[in-house]
Amino acid sequence: MSAIGFLLIAVGLSVVGSLVMWLWTARPKKFDHSIDEFDKNLRALRPEGSDEQSDADYFGL
Repeated sequence: MSAIGFLLIAVGLSVVGSLVMWLWTARPKKFDHSIDEFDKNLRALRPEGSDEQSDADYFGL
């Protein structure tokens, strides 16, 4: 086996291993992960000091 062949095999194994590790860590850990992520984003967009919107704010009263 030539040095180039050995290098290509080593690089190929490295790429495959990196992809497997990336896919393993990128997957959600819980069933409701997307719901928690959406809720976190809503809390980040909510103005400071207002935990919930009142009906008076909603209807413009």
